[in-house]
Amino acid sequence: MRTNIKLPAKKAHPTSKTTSVFMSGNSQAVRLPEGFRFEGKRVFIRRDQESGDVILSSKPRGWDHFLNVAANTDPAEFEGFLEDLDRDKELAPEKDHFAGWEE
Repeated sequence: MRTNIKLPAKKAHPTSKTTSVFMSGNSQAVRLPEGFRFEGKRVFIRRDQESGDVILSSKPRGWDHFLNVAANTDPAEFEGFLEDLDRDKELAPEKDHFAGWEE
């Protein structure tokens, strides 16, 4: 059973809209309508290998934000978080790191 961690709620925004693309110096830019704008001054950009779509993502807020959310989350929310993980398959087999070592 996997438990969902609740993050602070965000306002609902439209999921799709058409906007304009334009040149800004030597770079191509996209005008982001209200409801699609990012907080901060940096975003991650990647291209989906299957569709070729360009995807912009918010830069993570950092560990402080994560630790704050974790500190304000009921520990019961984390119960069973890794129950469905088959640890025998996920962990590397034990090995002798000094096998064959000679001085």
